[in-house]
Amino acid sequence: MKGTIIFDLEGTLVDVGGESLSQVFITEDMLDDLAKEYDLAIVTGASRVQLEYVLTSTFLNRYFVEKNTVTKDEVSAKKETGEPFNVLTQMDLSKPMVVIGDSEGDRLGAKATNLPFVQVNTPALSTDVSVMREYLKTAIKLLQKTA
Repeated sequence: MKGTIIFDLEGTLVDVGGESLSQVFITEDMLDDLAKEYDLAIVTGASRVQLEYVLTSTFLNRYFVEKNTVTKDEVSAKKETGEPFNVLTQMDLSKPMVVIGDSEGDRLGAKATNLPFVQVNTPALSTDVSVMREYLKTAIKLLQKTA
């Protein structure tokens, strides 16, 4: 493996409207390609129950295993502190790592743990999921720079 790509959940991989999942912002073929060379992980401010709902309701469960995910239930501090990312960096995942997210909390958490960060534009993803390919290309370039 050449590194680990850490995704945020809501606003980056999916849109959850109220109680239901309304859209997935990444395609299976994108994840198939990534999973061949990179470890895939999730750090989310959602609960474990919410994450499991999203994973089991979509094809995402084939790419993200529980041991490579951190939810708000496993940490005592929010993402912007870096604590959830620190939990992941201590796991048996390949280095280097990059974070892909949509929020200021994602950016600050990545910065707090010295991880490169790729900012996604959720409205752009909601109108055209192929935009995710550009974010993934940027993430891969950042991984290559830090390798």
